[in-house]
Amino acid sequence: MKKILIAVTVAAAALVSTSAMAQAYVSADVGIGHASVDCSGTTSCDKNGTSFKVTGGYKLGYGLAAELGYIDFGKVTASDVGVSAKITARAWTLGAAYEFPFTPEFAGVARLGVASVDTKASATVAGGGSGSVSETKTQAYYGLGANYAVAKNVKIEGGVDWSHASFDGSSAVIRSISAGVRYEF
Repeated sequence: MKKILIAVTVAAAALVSTSAMAQAYVSADVGIGHASVDCSGTTSCDKNGTSFKVTGGYKLGYGLAAELGYIDFGKVTASDVGVSAKITARAWTLGAAYEFPFTPEFAGVARLGVASVDTKASATVAGGGSGSVSETKTQAYYGLGANYAVAKNVKIEGGVDWSHASFDGSSAVIRSISAGVRYEF
């Protein structure tokens, strides 16, 4: 009986300590998106656009967290005589993050997961109308970042996230470099 009581006490202490370590968080970041598309044959091409990212996560302990997020990688715009085109890439992400502390306030973060990337292309021909098509594919995504605790539950963060935008048999690397704020509950 004594051994069972000790085992139950140890198990309860382990559960309490694990739940004390578990912590939910949300973050919002804004930055610059880029797509490695081929712009040959156009008179002007801008591969960079404003990006943003929203993430919700749950710390599981030992630096590991599960995350669900949304990333808008920005847009690419190109034009030639009488034709303009735009490509956007947006993704829902599900993955894991590992936070490794350098100091009590400063930490690095590595992310890995899957992304449902929606790539949309639209074009307008002067005097001829316009049209758009989209394609959604599941891709890998990964990221690197860092954060700095400015208060007990508030961190300033920055990072880079990558994935691939696939469209009509071709693929482009998409990237978001962003900075923002994270709040831990």
